[in-house]
Amino acid sequence: MLLSTHFMKKGTPPRSLSCPMPYILPGILLCLKKLFKHQLQESYNNYNNSKYNSRKVAYCPTHYPAQYYTLKYRVQNNSFSHIYHFAYKGNKQVINFSINYSENKTIINDYITSEYHGCQGFLIDSLHPVEVFEQIEKQIRLSIVRFNFRRYLFIIRNDEKDIKIAFKTDALTHVADVLIINPRNSDTFELWTHNFVASENMNELKLLDIFFAENKSFLFETNLYPDKLKNFEGRVLKITCFNYAPYASCDPNLPQDKLYGSELRAALEFIDQYNMTMKLVYNEIEEEYWGELFSNWSGTGLMGNILTDKADIGFFHVRAFSAAFYTWGFVNTYLDISEPFIRTGITCLVPKPRMTSAWLTPLLSYSNPLWAAVLSNFLYNAVIFSLIAFYYEKSTHSRRSRTDIAYNTIRNSFWALLKISLSQGLTKTVNNGHLPVRIILVIFLLMYSILDSTYFSGLASIMTIPRFEQPINTVSDLAQENVNIFAISDAWIFSIEKAEDEEYVKILSNFHIASDEQRELSKQENNAFFIERLPFNNYAINDYIKEDVIENYHLMEEDVYWEYTRFFLRKSSVFTQIFDVFLLHLMENGIASRWQQEAVYHFMDFNVQRITFLKDSKKIVARAVVKLNLFHVQGAFALLIIGYSLSFIVFLIEKCFRLFHKK
Repeated sequence: MLLSTHFMKKGTPPRSLSCPMPYILPGILLCLKKLFKHQLQESYNNYNNSKYNSRKVAYCPTHYPAQYYTLKYRVQNNSFSHIYHFAYKGNKQVINFSINYSENKTIINDYITSEYHGCQGFLIDSLHPVEVFEQIEKQIRLSIVRFNFRRYLFIIRNDEKDIKIAFKTDALTHVADVLIINPRNSDTFELWTHNFVASENMNELKLLDIFFAENKSFLFETNLYPDKLKNFEGRVLKITCFNYAPYASCDPNLPQDKLYGSELRAALEFIDQYNMTMKLVYNEIEEEYWGELFSNWSGTGLMGNILTDKADIGFFHVRAFSAAFYTWGFVNTYLDISEPFIRTGITCLVPKPRMTSAWLTPLLSYSNPLWAAVLSNFLYNAVIFSLIAFYYEKSTHSRRSRTDIAYNTIRNSFWALLKISLSQGLTKTVNNGHLPVRIILVIFLLMYSILDSTYFSGLASIMTIPRFEQPINTVSDLAQENVNIFAISDAWIFSIEKAEDEEYVKILSNFHIASDEQRELSKQENNAFFIERLPFNNYAINDYIKEDVIENYHLMEEDVYWEYTRFFLRKSSVFTQIFDVFLLHLMENGIASRWQQEAVYHFMDFNVQRITFLKDSKKIVARAVVKLNLFHVQGAFALLIIGYSLSFIVFLIEKCFRLFHKK
C-alpha cells in the first residue's frame, strides 16, 4: 500500500541541504529501486520550482516488496503532484494521506489504518520523520488492523549531522525493521538501522551500509532488512503474571530455574530458544488478577501491564467455547491474542447429592411408571374378580337382594386381592367352591408371588446400597438448583456475561466474587465453585478446596463452557508471529500437555485431585455396601404408624356411627 504524506511546520521553510533535493532525488530513486528490486517510473506534473515546495514523498511497501500503490498528494494550496507508477494491479491506485504539524502537535488521519490494503511497510520522506513515525505507531495501536510485520524506510530531508540524536525515540522499541536513508551528497547515501536486540542500547542506531548512486553499488552488500527475530542477544522480555496454579508460579523470591507452571514454562522456553532475558512484572495490587481495560487506554492488573507497556507478554484464558457464545472480544481492541495453547473446561464443584429420605424407602423398589402399572393392574383385577364372584353369588343366593350381594362381593373381593398381594392367607368367605373362582385365585397367587419377590429383592438392595437425589450434572441442573456460585474474579464469567439463554442468565445472577472468604464458604456445603477441567483427568482447583471439604462436593459431568489458554501481547507486536509459531510447535509435539501434567503434580493436592476424579459419576463403577441401621427401616415404621393411625380413625368412625344408630 502506498501512502502520500505532507508534513510541514506552518510558516517555516525547510532547512536547506548541502546538496539541493532536485539533485539528490534521482539518487534516492535509484537507491529505492536497488532496495526493492522494483522498476520505478517517475513523472513530474505541474512542477513548481518554489523552494518551499520540498518534494515530500511517503509510501508504504508491502511486507514482501512486490506491489505498491501510486502516490499522489498536494502541498498546502499549491497544485503539485508527484506520481510514482509501480506494478500494482489493484483498483485502489491513489491514497491521500495527510499530516498536519503545528507546535509540538502532529495529526495524521486514520486512513492508513481504517482502510487496509495488505500494506505492512511505510516510506517516510519528511522534514520531521521521527514525529511522523511516532504518530503512525500511535495510529496503528488505535486501529482494528494488525501491523505485526510492519517495516519503515526513512528518507532524511534535513542535513542531519548526528542522526543518532535525531532518531532518539522509544517507538523504535516496538519495531524490528527500520531503515534510514541519510544522503551525504547526491551520489552517496548512508543506510542506518537500530539494534532492536541486545540487553542494552537496543534503540541505538548503527550504520548498516552505504549506497553509491554513480555505480549503483553497496559498500558492504548487507541485507538491509536483516532478520532480527532469530537471536535477540539477551534482549529483556517482560512477562507479567500472577500466582495461579497450575499455570504459573510467579514468586519474585525464587530464581528462574525454580519458577514453574505450564504457561510460565512455555514463556521460559520461548525466552531460552530466542536468547532473551526474562523480567517478571507483577500486579501493583495482587488481587486485581487479570484486571480491566478502559477506553482511555489505561488498565489494571495483568492486562493493564501489557497495555501500558510495562510488560510484553501475559497469560490468560480466552473464552471461545462450544456453545458459540462470546469471546473476550473487547481485549482484541487493545491487545494481541496468541494462538490457542491448552484446552480447559470451566465446570463446577457443586454440593453433593443428598441421600433420599428413609421414610420413602418402601416406595423406592419400583419406579414411578412401574408403581402406576402395579396399581392399575390391582384395580383391574379387583373389578374382574368382583364380577365373577357376583355372578356366582347371585345364582347361589337368589333370595338375597342384588344390592346386598354386590356390596359383599366387592368388599370380599377387594380384601381377598389385597391379602394375596401381601402374601397373606385367604378365608372361606372368598372361596365359594366354584371352579372359575378357584382358578382365578390361583392365577392371582402366582402373579403376586412374582411381584412380591421382585419388590422385596429391590427393597433389600435399596436398604443396603444408599440412594441419592438427582445430582447437578448439567448447565440446566445448575441453573434449576439455584445454588450460589463463587470464584476469585469476574474473569470466570467474561465469556458468558452477554449470553441471553435463560440458563446462563440464571447462573450469572447466582455468581459472586469472593477471595479471602472462600475457605470459609467451602465449609458450608451448600455453595458451588468454578474450577477448570484439564486434559488427562486433571483439575485446576484453588487451594481453598482442601481434603477436609472435598468430600462434601460433587463434580459436574458437563462443562459450563470451555476455553483455550492463550497469551496477551502488545497490540501489533512483532513478537506475535514468532510466538504463535512457537506455541503451535509445542502443541504439535505434545510438550505442552506434558508440562501441564507436571505442573498439576507440582502444585495440586494429589488427594484432592484423586477424590475429584473419582467423584466424576461417569467413572464410578460401584457403590459401597453398608450395614443396616435404624435409618434404613424408618420407612417400615412409617407404614406401621400410618396403619395404626388409620385403624384408630376408622375405629372412632364406626363407634360414632353405631352410637348414632342406637339413638
